[in-house]
Amino acid sequence: MKQVTIIIRPNRYVQTKARLLQAGFGAMSVKEITGRGKKRADYEAVKAAQSGNAVGMEFVAKKMIDIYVTDQDVDALVQAVLEVNSSGNAGDGKIFIAPVDEIHRIRTQQKNDEAIY
Repeated sequence: MKQVTIIIRPNRYVQTKARLLQAGFGAMSVKEITGRGKKRADYEAVKAAQSGNAVGMEFVAKKMIDIYVTDQDVDALVQAVLEVNSSGNAGDGKIFIAPVDEIHRIRTQQKNDEAIY
């Protein structure tokens, strides 16, 4: 089992969600976050920083999606995200994949693969 954390541009969220649903990934948690990578991307925060309305290394708005999947579903999930979000520009986002040792569904007391979906 894996936890897949996806960080994308907010304006790509609706298309990403639709593509994930189409690929069979309907269970997800979504948060609005701010952050930045090593390079500044050409966003509103950068424009504000350049105009003198912001100080230091500014954060930009992002969406973070968390999805838990079986090991065999990881490649399909990653491919679906890449299809929608790859523009070749800085700030397209990141995908983090981490192992999950156990999952328990509280309501039914199911465990691991039965508890994911």
